[in-house]
Amino acid sequence: MNLFSETTKRTPGPDYFQRLAETLPGIIWIARADGSIEYINDEGNAFTGQTPEHTYEWGWMSLLHPDDAEPARVGWDSAMRDERPLHANWRIKRHDGEYRWMQVRARPLRDANGKVDRWFGLSTDITEEIALQEELRETEQLASEALLLLETLQSTTPVGFGYVDTEFKFVRVNWTMAEMTGLALVEHPGKTVQEVAPGLWPQIEPVYRKVLDTGVPARNVEIAGEAPGKPGDVRYWLLNCHPVTMKEEVTGLGLVVLDITERQRDEQFKSAVLRAIGDGVYSMDMDGKITYINESALAMTGYEPDEVVGKDAHDLFHFQHMDRTDFLQDDCELYRARLSGEPHAGDDAPFTRKDGSMFVASYSIAPLKAGDSMYGAVIVFRELGSDSDAQPTSESSVSTPDG
Repeated sequence: MNLFSETTKRTPGPDYFQRLAETLPGIIWIARADGSIEYINDEGNAFTGQTPEHTYEWGWMSLLHPDDAEPARVGWDSAMRDERPLHANWRIKRHDGEYRWMQVRARPLRDANGKVDRWFGLSTDITEEIALQEELRETEQLASEALLLLETLQSTTPVGFGYVDTEFKFVRVNWTMAEMTGLALVEHPGKTVQEVAPGLWPQIEPVYRKVLDTGVPARNVEIAGEAPGKPGDVRYWLLNCHPVTMKEEVTGLGLVVLDITERQRDEQFKSAVLRAIGDGVYSMDMDGKITYINESALAMTGYEPDEVVGKDAHDLFHFQHMDRTDFLQDDCELYRARLSGEPHAGDDAPFTRKDGSMFVASYSIAPLKAGDSMYGAVIVFRELGSDSDAQPTSESSVSTPDG
């Protein structure tokens, strides 16, 4: 028997379509040709919490979000006028008062003559989907902004950025890094660090390998040598190196390199001046602890650097008068100078050497400041005489910290 023959076909009755509408997921509704609602399934009534008397005809529009009411009216009128399907997203108030995003779709149903006599609609809650899309958009926006910031930093910052793979081949560098290596940007990819900077590689290789082996970043490693491609140009860099991982696997190393040549040369010059100057020089912090002492000061006091740095200056040098009576900190101009913030000079400072012998010195004190904040003081002194034979003299002079 042919189950699909004309004699066996059956047309479902009206109750079949209603049971189907009540069974399908989503809010199913039917509107008349003029757009007024004549049927909403049980799921729709449960969603709104309203009786059919409230939502039928045009009552459903009172449940629209105020910002969506006018666009919904215009969209619905346009679909009916043009007799075309409706596809829109509107916010509709749920029974608990929360507005939920609904995807609203409707298609015209035509009679035997092709005239629209009904609209069949389906509304689906897509609030979570909308929230996910918004979160994704925000994430993409943040990622785009971060990438733009990174690209801006890479192209304008005076710091070298680079990325090398596990074979120490360059994958990417910024303009500053390219200037450091003396190669064009496009020449770096595929070249090893050893090929680009052979003279520096013996210093760099152990750092890279240790980071790859341990996964622990290397920070502020000082590298010094001739700049690549610039014989005789000795420069200094601070190298920072960190592992780059993808899916828990190290894929390469991120590099941050800072050229500190000018700072290093300044420090070397100042150190050379302080070593060459005949006067003793030391600095102390706000607690009176010695932070620096030059060779002349060490020679005059008989100490080694590690015996002095970090020690209390008063307890080390100035704890007694020339007659070997106690010299209290509160009475010591050199000790109090770190707090006064004002320059001061004198010619009667007692110093005790490591071996216990003493000398009197002329001195000059200047505060160390960063902006308006004081962080210590520097003392310049000159020996005038030893033990009880030393007598202060106003004709003696001492270099000032200002030079």
